[in-house]
Amino acid sequence: GLPVKPATSIIVDPKSAKESRTLYAGFFGEGVFKSTDGGATWAAKNKGLGDPTNMRVYRVAIHADGTLFAVITALMKDGKFMEAGVGLYRSKNGGDSWECISKSAPAIWPKDFTVDPKDSRIVYLGLSDAKERKVGGLYRTKDGGTTWELLTRNGPQHFGAYLDPRHPGWIYATLCESSPDYGLFLSKDDGKTFEPMKGLPFDNAMRVTFDPADAGVIYVSTFGGSVWKGPAE
Repeated sequence: GLPVKPATSIIVDPKSAKESRTLYAGFFGEGVFKSTDGGATWAAKNKGLGDPTNMRVYRVAIHADGTLFAVITALMKDGKFMEAGVGLYRSKNGGDSWECISKSAPAIWPKDFTVDPKDSRIVYLGLSDAKERKVGGLYRTKDGGTTWELLTRNGPQHFGAYLDPRHPGWIYATLCESSPDYGLFLSKDDGKTFEPMKGLPFDNAMRVTFDPADAGVIYVSTFGGSVWKGPAE
């Protein structure tokens, strides 16, 4: 029951019964599919999601309160960015319908997003420049997408933001391709200021994860440079 297309993301609803897990899968070009029987059968859940010309779902996530999020990334045609369908979407009814919450952000080429684990209205979105449109940076909404603010721009291709659960107010920002100097930045004041983490010897960083046994250690995945382990600050 699934399309023969690249599967980019799959999540399990942790509140679903073990004998009949609810799963969501994102597909590049086909949107989001849902299963309520542990993957035995699937159904498309794309009402309000994307555009018929662009259903390139890049990542799906679920918040502790049950809110679903899906991001549809950029589509280029004849060397130009096509904006139809691109953006960050939210569903509050298990995928039955979606709404775009990034309309007030310049989300032409979104990379990754992070939802605050304590409040699904607070979302971080990494954006990249779209050719001559210099809109790359790390953005945040605190009101569920009604308004967005630019937290920092350290290069043309911001990837994402990652919240340290052990240090409230710590935000790691990553830059991927074309970062001018450093690929990893840290804010210790909830995004007011960011400083480069100069110890990472690779400037194309993507995601940050945290060592649950050691508050002084983080892991950074990169594009082309493997995975790095290092100090949290």
